[in-house]
Amino acid sequence: MDRKSRYANNTYEQWLERAQRFCASRERCASEVLRYLDGFDCPPALMQQVVAALTSDGFIDELRFARAFARDKARLSAWGEIKIRHALAARRVSREAIDEVLRDLHESGELPDLYAVLSRKVANMYVNEEDTVLWARLLRFAYSRGFHPEEAQRIVRQVMREHASPSSEE
Repeated sequence: MDRKSRYANNTYEQWLERAQRFCASRERCASEVLRYLDGFDCPPALMQQVVAALTSDGFIDELRFARAFARDKARLSAWGEIKIRHALAARRVSREAIDEVLRDLHESGELPDLYAVLSRKVANMYVNEEDTVLWARLLRFAYSRGFHPEEAQRIVRQVMREHASPSSEE
């Protein structure tokens, strides 16, 4: 008997209990719970009921999830605003919640400092201020982390100037 058929006759209460355990391990959003239940072939009508119950019971809170997700990605992974916005949108978090969370991160100064991130990256590298390959590499890195293009270009220029190896200035 395969995994999916084992859960085919689950009741609403069994699906709810399974989803509650899933949500208890960390913050979850509704789309993660739906994907989780879909993986067990939960009937779509029951999935919607379970998510509604989890939301009303406080297991799922979109704003709480968005805050935790954004704060973790900004602090631990040094993600910029753009990447956080796209990741939350991919998890179907509302635009209002995303805007509020990013506004809070800006106000609290919790978004990562691109200068510090790039300085760590080039700390042990030979840097020539005119090196276009390194310039492009650092820009791609900054873009991939979700920083705004204008800010990235300005900071990359500054980092390359300040970290230029002494022999490159001759």
